[in-house]
Amino acid sequence: MDRTFSLVVADDDSDILRLLERRLSRRGYTVVTAANGRAALDAVRRTRPDAVVLDRLMPAMSGEEVCAALKADERTAAIPVVLLSAQASEREIVEGFGVGADDYLTKPFDLEELDERLRRLVAGA
Repeated sequence: MDRTFSLVVADDDSDILRLLERRLSRRGYTVVTAANGRAALDAVRRTRPDAVVLDRLMPAMSGEEVCAALKADERTAAIPVVLLSAQASEREIVEGFGVGADDYLTKPFDLEELDERLRRLVAGA
């Protein structure tokens, strides 16, 4: 990675959140974490990251609600958002893209694939 990219990563599963933070940091990202949707929205507004990774189902606000709020705000609309979810039905994926998600990965996911998708999204932003 030629420069350090910043991410906000949100998941209500603390084990997944720690794993993502640790593994993405090792790959050169600066990672800010949030344990719920409201905290994720606040973190994005405060830090203006290069990309956002959101669990689809979280307390306080779902990942879809956070994504919709980010895309509706001109200050954050261009920030790429990746939704992560154990829900893999076509309807749920379409709903994720419908609220403005730039990408959607189903759990369990491959970290190499997430990294590659983030790099492509950030490069195109």
